[in-house]
Amino acid sequence: MNLTSSLLALASQNFSSTSLQEIGGYSYCQEFYGLFPKSRDCVKAIGLLEKGTTEFSYAVHNGIGPHALPLSKKYGTCMVQIDLAGPRLPRTYDIIPDDVRHLADVVLNSCVTGPFEVGGFATSDLQVMSGWITAEETKLDRPFPTSTAFLTVTLTSVVPEWLSPGNYDPMMAFHFSQVAHAAIERAFTLRERIDLRRRAERLLRQGERMQPRGNRVPWWENPYLGAEVNGTNLETGNGTISIDLPEPLASGTDTATSKRRRT
Repeated sequence: MNLTSSLLALASQNFSSTSLQEIGGYSYCQEFYGLFPKSRDCVKAIGLLEKGTTEFSYAVHNGIGPHALPLSKKYGTCMVQIDLAGPRLPRTYDIIPDDVRHLADVVLNSCVTGPFEVGGFATSDLQVMSGWITAEETKLDRPFPTSTAFLTVTLTSVVPEWLSPGNYDPMMAFHFSQVAHAAIERAFTLRERIDLRRRAERLLRQGERMQPRGNRVPWWENPYLGAEVNGTNLETGNGTISIDLPEPLASGTDTATSKRRRT
């Protein structure tokens, strides 16, 4: 199957979500994140999240308390995990609590109480990362700017590790491959089109070799080198972790328009 056919096949699994259009979001449902024949525990877990429309600066991988990431809340069999994803993370990230609750509600309504009764994740603020991946001057093997980091909220069964789907779920590689492929039509020169196609191909191939359980690798790793080039870091590291959970199932969504300040 060629690149275009592969991406069209993946796109056919996606669904549209107007609730994420204003925050540059993407969501996906998978059995990997747990089975929830009853959604009550997830509703209760989301209820434990902070409320409010005031923006707070969250410490990233370097703090404690309610305004530090990663952050989790759990009730019964359900856990909400909130974290930041991307190859390089800022030291702080500004978040409005109600935005986190909105992302959690998207997963609740689309995945947990939807037709699948499974867990999943949702992201926001992907437009900066998408812009970086498609920019003419970008080289994917060079360090990513910290401004490309994005928020991820996961509803999962209770687990001891951080799942970090924004880094390790294959669907993120497929999503950014689609972003690069879609940008080909907007390119002005043949050189740009060739370069974007190579990026789309690379991300697609990386997604194919990724697995959401076991010894995981991030979506930005170069599949042709077979070794991580950038590493996820907070100016240092957010490395791979191992975990063993059920196999995945599918549904997705995307768009992009807004921006969150990072420092």
